[in-house]
Amino acid sequence: MAVFLAVVEAALMFAALFALHVRAGGPAVVGPVAPAFEALLLTVACVGAFYYCDLYDLRVARSVRTCAPRLLKALGLVVVAVAAVHTFMPGRDAGDALPVSSVLLVAAALPLGARACCYGFIRTRPHRETVLLLGSGRLTTLLAQEIAARPHLRWAVGVLTESASPT
Repeated sequence: MAVFLAVVEAALMFAALFALHVRAGGPAVVGPVAPAFEALLLTVACVGAFYYCDLYDLRVARSVRTCAPRLLKALGLVVVAVAAVHTFMPGRDAGDALPVSSVLLVAAALPLGARACCYGFIRTRPHRETVLLLGSGRLTTLLAQEIAARPHLRWAVGVLTESASPT
């Protein structure tokens, strides 16, 4: 699921950055190679920043609420990557570059939207597997809490039953 999420986010970011670059470039853009290359570099930088901040580890970023602080850290790395791409792109003027605010908006809004859809899909009832836990002891309660804390496993605790004593 994490690889699928990374691919979807990367595709959305590449498409949005490429469209922004072509739209902002206007007649100065000679061909689609330069905007595509810059969009690819920025997309790889964004995906790398997200991976470095554990946004693709679904055990760490379990919901949009726990994902948001990590996304802010990743956006700081994206700013550094945008500055590096704009500095080292050959034959580019500062006026031709994408505004940093546009790149940050794309890098923040698209992953949050994709994650909201992904987490909503994970939590839907038909895609969950119901688990039966036998017993009413401390271990059973701990297992139920651990299963509830990991929605990416797609498990739901159905019933906690008390085990009958053997006679």
